[in-house]
Amino acid sequence: MGYIPEGVINYLCRLGWSHGDDEIFSTSQAKLWFNLENIGKGPARLDLKKMEFVNKQHMSKTPYKMIEKYFDQYLKNIGEDALSTSQKLLLNSSFDFLKIKIKTFCDLLEQITFIKVNRPILINDEKLNSLIINNKKLLKDLTPLLQNVKWTRDELETLLLDFSSSYNIKFGELARPIRIVLSGKSHTPSIIDMMTVLGREETLARLYDFS
Repeated sequence: MGYIPEGVINYLCRLGWSHGDDEIFSTSQAKLWFNLENIGKGPARLDLKKMEFVNKQHMSKTPYKMIEKYFDQYLKNIGEDALSTSQKLLLNSSFDFLKIKIKTFCDLLEQITFIKVNRPILINDEKLNSLIINNKKLLKDLTPLLQNVKWTRDELETLLLDFSSSYNIKFGELARPIRIVLSGKSHTPSIIDMMTVLGREETLARLYDFS
């Protein structure tokens, strides 16, 4: 289910025991604090939303090397291919913005489609294909501008905002086809985050494939 051990232990401890108002604590803290007097008398109730919340806090605080180790095991458990060395490097550089949203490794796997996918990216969803077809000219006009821009978050954001303004469209209308081209999916991290991680060469290659 994509939980990390510390998150599960923390949540299970709080099902029938408490330490004042402390909701999030490490396993070592639980061992230090635990006593029989604070075991609750009421029946415990499994709340998966709360469990996800607790797990999210631990995932955001866990050192990346441990996250990578746990994620390797998760992929093995669900029968997914292991990440290559280059994909792990991209995941490492992405994790600071990915951890803001993810609650479990299930979420992480969904968010890193843009890292795991290989060119040529195949889009099987008819609606997404139609969206790309309808925006081919937009992508074709944008791609050359990305060849010379300084490849930083601020410069990319300025370029994309100016480009959408010049076409008299909202930023989201430009972001949607770019998101699909870069990942093959409609739900991803921000396009600027993806472009920054993928780099100029890979970003342009994926755009050229569709423009």
